[in-house]
Amino acid sequence: MSSKNCTVIAWDNKMSLCAIAAERNSDGSLSVSRSFVRASSSFSWEEFPRRIAGIYSDISPGESGLLIAGGYMEGAVNLDFEVPNLSRQEIKKALGFELQRQVPVPVENLVWTYRVIGHSADKTKVRIFAVKEEIWNKFLDALIQSGIKCDAVLHPIFCEGLSSEGELEAINEFYEELWHVSSEAAPNSSVIERIKSLLKSDAGENAKAGSSAGLFMSLVLASYATGNTFKTDRALYLPLPKQLLPARFKFLKNAFAALLSLTFFLLFLLCFRHMFDARERFAEVTSEQRRVESEILRLNQEEMREKEIDDFMKKLKDSDPGDAEIIAALLSLTKNLPPHMWISMFSSRGDEIDLTVSTRRDKDAQAELSKLNQLGEFSNVSTKNTRRDSDGTLTIYLKMTHKKDIR
Repeated sequence: MSSKNCTVIAWDNKMSLCAIAAERNSDGSLSVSRSFVRASSSFSWEEFPRRIAGIYSDISPGESGLLIAGGYMEGAVNLDFEVPNLSRQEIKKALGFELQRQVPVPVENLVWTYRVIGHSADKTKVRIFAVKEEIWNKFLDALIQSGIKCDAVLHPIFCEGLSSEGELEAINEFYEELWHVSSEAAPNSSVIERIKSLLKSDAGENAKAGSSAGLFMSLVLASYATGNTFKTDRALYLPLPKQLLPARFKFLKNAFAALLSLTFFLLFLLCFRHMFDARERFAEVTSEQRRVESEILRLNQEEMREKEIDDFMKKLKDSDPGDAEIIAALLSLTKNLPPHMWISMFSSRGDEIDLTVSTRRDKDAQAELSKLNQLGEFSNVSTKNTRRDSDGTLTIYLKMTHKKDIR
């Protein structure tokens, strides 16, 4: 996240606190709208979280801008190096070896990172920040205990062009006294002018003596956080615990998540309704299809039955009448057969009759044919054979005896 406004909470070597709300103007200058100072003459880890929480409450940062915390850290080291133009991973590997030579503390006991501060044709200038892991974790624990949320915890020298931690420790008066703590090092005039420029704000003019160190560090951090390199440098910062990271616009995010969930739920209901309607419609279409198929089959069977009966009647008409009593017996059979049965073949030899009966309903066919014995006109009614045709028609071959003396 990059921003043109930010809130900074900074502390000096005596743990005096300063909080400012700053904004980057269109002309590139930095404006301070609010500032709060909580001076201290001594440091206590037990009191530090409570005092951080108090000045955080005073400054009341909004959710739209960055929140940066940082300041003096005991034993912190900031070193500048020039390395060949390499990839980010290769630079970090090379700096790890160099750090072992420059710092009298085992690298495994340090937390460290770097940022690029310049380029040349064949070199990359980087700045390393390193501090004992124990000290770093103490500050993180104190910030977590205070309950504040911040986007980054930074060391001011890591962000500004100062040359040593000793210079940062010495900032206890106004900027006029900043460069008089050591007669061995000549001040950098460009850095002095930058500090003067930063302090030419309402916050700087109204700051009390003894709070200028924290104010200066707050301005340095605010100037860097609203600058052009913060966004690209941020990927290299030391990671913060999840408890410290801000949850911006939490209500809106939760509302959006709830709205999204509701949208998906309604879409699911709509899809389910369409699927249910489609299944219901499909069932109706399938049922109608089966009804039509059943009707077509019935009509085909009816047509076949009528054709077989017509063929049978034609054979009777064209044949020799023979024994009139046999013709009467045939008419009696036709009359006494159930409606779903029809005679498809008929032949006789004396009193013996061979009969072929067809039906579509075979459930009680044998029982119904056995009733022919009860008519008194026929005897010895028996089934010779049956056949199931491909269209479902059951054909039954019967043999029976006709009693001619029945009147």
